[in-house]
Amino acid sequence: MSTWRRRSTGFLRQRRARAARRSRPHGLVITLVHGGESYLVDRATRDLLQPVRSGLTLEFNYEDLQADGLSADAFAEKAGTLPFIDAVRVLVLRDWGLLAGKRDKGAGAERAAAYLAGIPDTTQLVLVVHAAVAPGNPIYKAVAAMERDKRARILRYEPPRRSDRAGWVRKLAEERGLTITPTAVRLLLERAAPDPTRAKMRSSP
Repeated sequence: MSTWRRRSTGFLRQRRARAARRSRPHGLVITLVHGGESYLVDRATRDLLQPVRSGLTLEFNYEDLQADGLSADAFAEKAGTLPFIDAVRVLVLRDWGLLAGKRDKGAGAERAAAYLAGIPDTTQLVLVVHAAVAPGNPIYKAVAAMERDKRARILRYEPPRRSDRAGWVRKLAEERGLTITPTAVRLLLERAAPDPTRAKMRSSP
C-alpha cells in the first residue's frame, strides 16, 4: 500500500472515530429508550443510532440484538467486548427480557444491574423496550443512578392524551411533508379509536 493511501485510510478512520464520539454526549455510556408508544420508541432509537452507526468503520463494532432470552452473563460478555479500530463499540439490546419484566429465575436482573457499572467507556449501550419499564426493576434502577451521574439517559415515550391526539396526528403528517385537514384528522382518530397508534399508520404515505 502506498504512503498516500495509508495516510488517507488513517485520516478516514480518525474522522469516523471523531464522528462516533461526537454523536455520544460526553461521558454517556447507556441510553434507555422505552414506553408504551412503539412508534415513538422506534423513531427515537433510529434517530439515535443512525449517526452513531455511520461513524463506525467496522460492522464488528455494531451489534443489534433481539434480547428476549439474553442472560446476565452473556450480557456482561457482550458489553465488555472492546472495539477494534473504531473508538467505540455499539451494543443495542431490544426488549431485553431481564429489563422488560419477564419472569426472572436466579436473580439475573440483579446480576445484570451489577455488571452495568463495569461497562467500559468504549461501549455505547442502547436499551430499547416497547413498554414502560418498571422503576423497581434492578437494571432500571442502576441506569437511573448512572443518569444522575451523567453516564446514562432515559427517554420515555407514551401515547398522547386524548386531548392531544389531534395535534399529534397533525405533527406526524407535517414531519412527512403532508398537509392534513381538520376533517381528515377527526376521521382518522374516529377510525383509530380506542387505539390512537393506528392513526399514525393510516396517516403514513
